Amino acid sequence: MGPDPLIFDHNLALELWNDPLFWESVPDWEYYREEAEMAVAAALESRSSLRIKAIPVYNRWVRLIRDRHENEPYYLRQLTDYIHKKRQNRPEAIILPPNRYHREPLILSEGVS
Repeated sequence: MGPDPLIFDHNLALELWNDPLFWESVPDWEYYREEAEMAVAAALESRSSLRIKAIPVYNRWVRLIRDRHENEPYYLRQLTDYIHKKRQNRPEAIILPPNRYHREPLILSEGVS
């Protein structure tokens, strides 16, 4: 897998959702924009990125990412390509950490070679 992977967690979600270019660059995820922007506002107001984890849109995103990894990889690819581009195409993998329903991390992207 190469260097340490980038963990797709609440911090990364906050960073993406707070980036106006994200929504323009990844239009297939636009459906969640309004809820995500409200989640960002709540996190910024509380001064805690952990607030994102308590907001339902984050948990729906995690489930959707897992589902798209399995069934609609094109939509997931838009997301991972954007993340790689924002991180200057570093060779790091992007992984979704395990949770109470999934015991193993999910590799969303092996990284940019």
